[in-house]
Amino acid sequence: MGVSIIDRTPHVAVRIQPDLDFADKDGDFSFSSFRYRIRKVSRSEVFRINRLIVRCAESVVFFRDEYAWIPNFVGNNAYFRINPVTRKIPYGKGTVLWFTQEISDIE
Repeated sequence: MGVSIIDRTPHVAVRIQPDLDFADKDGDFSFSSFRYRIRKVSRSEVFRINRLIVRCAESVVFFRDEYAWIPNFVGNNAYFRINPVTRKIPYGKGTVLWFTQEISDIE
């Protein structure tokens, strides 16, 4: 299911991929299985990340440079908001409630 991308600086973003089997494991708070990978992203990936960030903005988007494409880019992605979503997933003899947030348009 969900992957989170957190933009930290103009040059660093963090992608989090949750382990859906975590509930089946003993808690390992030393994060011994933690791993990371550093990679360069393509122009299209940067575009998609920027689009997600603008769509998550409630009312204001800040950008330090004034480029001609920015007003159109922000305008095209302004009518979106973050909405809570709850999914019921059958699990064993019960149900897991999976709470997430998703970007959706505000038609």
